[in-house]
Amino acid sequence: MGPDGVSSRVRLAVGGDVAPVVAPDEDAGVSWVGRALARVADLLRAADLSVVNLEAPLVDRPSPIQKSGPHLGAPSAAAYELAAAGVNVVGIANNHVRDHGDEGVCSTLRACDRAGIRTVGAGLSLAAAESILVEEVNGVRVGVLAACEREFSHATNARGGANPIDPIRLWRRLQAAQADRDVLVVLLHAGKEMYPYPTPRQQALCRFLVDNGAHVVVCQHSHCPGCFERYNGSLIVYGQGNLLFPWPGERPRGWYEGVLVDVTLTGAGLESFRLVPYVQCQDGHSVVLEPPGRGAEIVSAIEARTERIHAEGEVEALWEAHCREQRGSYLFWLVGGGWMEPLRYRLTRRLGLRYRPLRAVDAMRVANLLRCDTHREVLEKILEENDT
Repeated sequence: MGPDGVSSRVRLAVGGDVAPVVAPDEDAGVSWVGRALARVADLLRAADLSVVNLEAPLVDRPSPIQKSGPHLGAPSAAAYELAAAGVNVVGIANNHVRDHGDEGVCSTLRACDRAGIRTVGAGLSLAAAESILVEEVNGVRVGVLAACEREFSHATNARGGANPIDPIRLWRRLQAAQADRDVLVVLLHAGKEMYPYPTPRQQALCRFLVDNGAHVVVCQHSHCPGCFERYNGSLIVYGQGNLLFPWPGERPRGWYEGVLVDVTLTGAGLESFRLVPYVQCQDGHSVVLEPPGRGAEIVSAIEARTERIHAEGEVEALWEAHCREQRGSYLFWLVGGGWMEPLRYRLTRRLGLRYRPLRAVDAMRVANLLRCDTHREVLEKILEENDT
């Protein structure tokens, strides 16, 4: 409460995935990052607290780990550009923070600290990665928690990395030291890439977080705008898109679109919010705030998807349809190591046939291995050891 008895307010700006990995030219250095964010800088600076997901670790000497998928990295000096643009806090719980091992995590933490940016969601130990950042703003203690799905980046008791999504550990963390914060904001690096809806499990997790004290939950990682819901007086955003993520080659339209989440909080929780649309890195390396015509189109599409997920059973139906579309590629990833499988996969696709690498009984067995937590744990360990 303020001195006049009126509840104090905190304005929070949440931006999506930031990965300044491709400079416009070899001589651009990192100054292009500040220029790219110039049109959103006023909004970020106007907020009492501005938070983005730093998708690329800040490293000057790459030390890539063994993994599947791309290794991201950006110069450590980019932290100063983010700070100058008004970023106060970066969430670093994501699937790339450990792309360069413990050294990359350490370098990222060090670069952000030197630039005056607070970090949350990753550290050199599991305990550090799990920590909730608490910032007192206008007399309101704002807690920020960041976590991500387990891939190659998660921290363990033996290594640094990102805070892994573990419902039991999350619950314990949420229960601990509740008296130290008034409101809680959660950044979740979760969901399916380029899928603009929540998965059923993702929605259940986000609602669980609200039921246990979260006032704002923002899901990142999908790389496209998604939808949102008001749940028990709190806000859940299922995907806000990239804020600054140049990438060579043509990408789906949603890759270039996003929204800043502009939230007003009081000590009692969420007061109001708005979505501020933009287009990023489509025509050059810049973010264009509220582009005429297209900005309204982005928000309208988000609102339409939001209405759709409110229908009973629609989240499950949408997810089932998406999984059917992805079935061939996932099965190919699972069993596509033999020299014949790539040929069979391409041939069935070309002929419009269903790709069937598994017999029905084999499919049921694999499904059970993935569905059961204990079986999945055994399977993961076997595959990890096989890699070594």
